[in-house]
Amino acid sequence: MSHNRIHTNLAELEGKMEWSLETCDELTGFIVAVTLVRPEKLLASVKLESVLKKWKNKEFAKAVDRLQIAQCEEKLGILLNEFIQISLSAMQEHHKELGL
Repeated sequence: MSHNRIHTNLAELEGKMEWSLETCDELTGFIVAVTLVRPEKLLASVKLESVLKKWKNKEFAKAVDRLQIAQCEEKLGILLNEFIQISLSAMQEHHKELGL
């Protein structure tokens, strides 16, 4: 229910697992967008710095709710840069399944 909470109308999240899903939901889409604008379109070529550069550009993937992602600091106790790197690394490990 915490995945895509806007559409499931879940009022309150409980526990780190629900907050992890809430915060990484938008982030994975953002990382895919960063990947797809790269010439080679491969997750392996995406670095944390690339994601952070696009993060600062509010016109890039402007439908992504950056505040939802940034809750990782308050709700999970993980700094944003670290959270992005954890998510990016996990996605890179599964690049074949993701088709990237």
